[in-house]
Amino acid sequence: MKEPGQVRYVTIPLCEEASVPIRAYMKGELAALYGVSHKTLRKWMHAFLPELELLGYTQDQKRLTKRQVELVFARVGEP
Repeated sequence: MKEPGQVRYVTIPLCEEASVPIRAYMKGELAALYGVSHKTLRKWMHAFLPELELLGYTQDQKRLTKRQVELVFARVGEP
């Protein structure tokens, strides 16, 4: 847990000319792009959950922001 006044940052490598548009996606859309179930996508995301949470992610949210999608693409690879 971070201390009051402490700022934490997540560095996301930039994807050069992504074949899949980097935008906000519903979790179901993202799972479909990868050709996996919601459950599998959730397991993959759990591996870097602290980084996602630094970007404002909560496990009950349905749509991932553009920054969160960039992180998923950086950690899992592009679909």
